[in-house]
Amino acid sequence: MSSREDSVGPSEPKERRKFGRVPDSLMLALHPVLHQYNVTPLQLCLCCAMAETQQRSLLQQLSMVSGLEIIPSAMPRADIISELTRPTINRLVAQVSAQPGSVWVPDSGSLWEGLTYEQRLELMRHHLQQVKLKMTPVAQRYRCYPAGLSLQVTMDNWEDEAALDEICEITGWDVRPALVLPEEFPTACRFDQAPSWEQLLSDEDYRHLKPLLRAHKIQPFEMSILLAMADPSDWRTRQEVSEVTGLSVQPFQAEEEEIAAALREKVGGAEEDLWRQTAILPTFFKLDRLLPALVQHEVLPQKLVLRIGMSNVKDHLALHQIRLLTGYEVEPVEMTGQAIVSILERMLRHIR
Repeated sequence: MSSREDSVGPSEPKERRKFGRVPDSLMLALHPVLHQYNVTPLQLCLCCAMAETQQRSLLQQLSMVSGLEIIPSAMPRADIISELTRPTINRLVAQVSAQPGSVWVPDSGSLWEGLTYEQRLELMRHHLQQVKLKMTPVAQRYRCYPAGLSLQVTMDNWEDEAALDEICEITGWDVRPALVLPEEFPTACRFDQAPSWEQLLSDEDYRHLKPLLRAHKIQPFEMSILLAMADPSDWRTRQEVSEVTGLSVQPFQAEEEEIAAALREKVGGAEEDLWRQTAILPTFFKLDRLLPALVQHEVLPQKLVLRIGMSNVKDHLALHQIRLLTGYEVEPVEMTGQAIVSILERMLRHIR
């Protein structure tokens, strides 16, 4: 089994960034998870789409107002306007469907140009509210628990349990042969392209397993997340977890009390406090104060991102559990185990 603490990576930055400071409440709530996976929160960021991403003064202004680090991404102005006006256009289309000829439906660009500043402000407020709603953790809404990862593989001899057991022991995943013949791989139907071993494994684990994988011609086929659910037939929960993680979902039956106990263990016996804190974080960072600047410069807020330091940035289970328990998109930054421990100790000492 690889050692997370001894993983080699960049050391701790000398100075913390000015914007996106992680609140003490989130640090305390996530404390058990942080130590279990040897990770540390570094920074909270807001991803924003804009037509021109090199506007440094605008990025600085948005950070000053919100308290968040702003991550810009390029998007054509027409697409930004289309996203903002979508609710209004959908409403007009519904009205036309109900009463043909009652109203003319303009294109998004014409509609935007004809709106007053107050109307544009209201559309931007509606979009920002959708960003906030995405913050509600899936685990809170549906009372489910991400228990682990399952990897299906293709191999020459699918009855070679010893090889599968060794992969399972190194990775901690549930590893089993895919229900597909090797000669059918990789033309078998699946939603996404199969990941490579280099993408799935840490460098140390890959070096350890490489001879075995080559000798038995074992290739990854599909990664799934094992989800404890009181009602495994709840397709909505499975669909949302799949969208959040990018993985297929393998549900299994669990009692609600067992799920609640697992969640309490992950968040130090205070999962309700954690969820209350994450629910108010957008207010904490004063996102609504961004509205005038967002409308003026036609900037589209997209999602909130939690940057975390990790000794193993390929620890997919840690990433998915933090994502599902907090409601944040997670961006890993590789760091040494020693640097992570140092940051955690200093931050927790400051909180006390």
